[in-house]
Amino acid sequence: METTLRMRTPLVLALVTAISLVGSGQQPQPQTIPSVERLREHVSYLASDKLEGRRTGSVGANLAAEYIAREFSRYGLRRSIGYDTAGMSILEADSPNRYLQKFPYVAGVELGKANLLSFTVPANPDSKAAPLKSGISATLRAGEDWMPLGLSALGRIENTNAVLVGYGLTVSELKYDDYASANVKGKIAIAFSGTPDRDNPHGQFARYDEVRWKAIAARNAGALALIVVASQENFKEDRLARLRYDNSAGDAGLPVIGISRQAAAQMFSATPLMLTAAEQRVGVKPPEGNEPQVAPLPQHEVRVTLQ
Repeated sequence: METTLRMRTPLVLALVTAISLVGSGQQPQPQTIPSVERLREHVSYLASDKLEGRRTGSVGANLAAEYIAREFSRYGLRRSIGYDTAGMSILEADSPNRYLQKFPYVAGVELGKANLLSFTVPANPDSKAAPLKSGISATLRAGEDWMPLGLSALGRIENTNAVLVGYGLTVSELKYDDYASANVKGKIAIAFSGTPDRDNPHGQFARYDEVRWKAIAARNAGALALIVVASQENFKEDRLARLRYDNSAGDAGLPVIGISRQAAAQMFSATPLMLTAAEQRVGVKPPEGNEPQVAPLPQHEVRVTLQ
């Protein structure tokens, strides 16, 4: 799998606490009581609609940095490093710019040209095992049928078995484990979106709705990659179809992609209705046991190539 990160260099303010600024060499000054009105002016400006949320790299973020730098300059604060950087002009050394530094950050992510997802369903001599044809191969379209997710690691996996793992969750405190009866070591895990709570945002699994929990469970179970089936019939309307960089979760440690429901049905030689029926049974605990039920899809080998 390949994605291209767009790097930009915004301004960042070297923010430190007043205590650390004093400790870095600032000359002692008489203690003064902050002006409530002045503080209100600062907060009102920095929280105003004009700054548009101050997202990193945006015009609003730079305006906020410049505003705070001017305030630092007005109070005569020294830079935290205590000296001017190499190449700084005399004018810059005496201006608010001396409080500003630059740093690179990820401004966006683009889909690479070398991404590939294909699968093969080996021929099944028992024609009654699946309602659709077996012995087929298909190459899916990146951006149309599937999408790498922002927390995905790069990788190339060739002709590897894929296993359906329900919701793909392991939650020890709730005694729930979709991997209890699924051996995915050295294989690709395929999981449905969501949790056993279904559409209940206040259920006991609510905090595990993010894909990163599925990725953690798959990695801990020894899977080589994770494929998550979209919840929306129209893949382009599903959150898995949005290519974005997730800087909060970090690298998942294995390739993670989202796939359309239609493509998933093809993989299992099932009809869309069978896929939905299987999804509805996942996570339901039978009265006599605690293990979640396995989706009733045709049992056959699925081999996937992913890069």
